[in-house]
Amino acid sequence: MSEYSEEKRDVFVGVLLAIFLGGFGIHKFWIGETTTGVIYLLFCWTFIPSLIAIVDACLMGSTVKKYNNKIARKAYENVRIRRSYSKK
Repeated sequence: MSEYSEEKRDVFVGVLLAIFLGGFGIHKFWIGETTTGVIYLLFCWTFIPSLIAIVDACLMGSTVKKYNNKIARKAYENVRIRRSYSKK
């Protein structure tokens, strides 16, 4: 449980990052989408990523939910593996 608690993300923080620093792709780096973050960073001078970041801010709830589910599955698998090794 502590693995999940340490790595889970908060929707409010994601929305703030997307609104204020979204043009640079910071919200994408924060959620673990490094490739997309680099693309935002490369094109930040065009202001197109800033417009897309506004849409991303609106969709941040589902994005964070997917990320948190991925982290929860990973933590569950780690617990399952540890239990299987401890039984041996």
